[in-house]
Amino acid sequence: EARASETELAMEDAAVASANLVQKLRDSHEVIEMESALKHSEERDMLQANIAVLSADLTAKLRDIEALSTKLAAEEAEGAKKASAIIGLKASLSDREAEMAMLVTTHANELASMEQVTATRVENLTGM
Repeated sequence: EARASETELAMEDAAVASANLVQKLRDSHEVIEMESALKHSEERDMLQANIAVLSADLTAKLRDIEALSTKLAAEEAEGAKKASAIIGLKASLSDREAEMAMLVTTHANELASMEQVTATRVENLTGM
């Protein structure tokens, strides 16, 4: 009976030890799961931080592009304004050239007329 009692005690001790071991394994598994979840959470946080940095960088680059686009549009408008002014100056110059050509023609006609009058007077004076 003493041996049976010792065996029962040993079995109970073994059962308790087994239950404790199972509990320790469960606790270890929970710790591993928590560490894994924490690791994934940290990785997710790090990825989110990287995304935030990249997003801010991209936003800054977009602002730079918009600023350059605005500057280019202003320069194009200024170029168009200058081109229009040049076209106006060319037209004005063409008008002045036409006026000068008319004046030269008028003066040439007047000179020819004066030469004719002079030639007629000379003939009249010498023919008398």
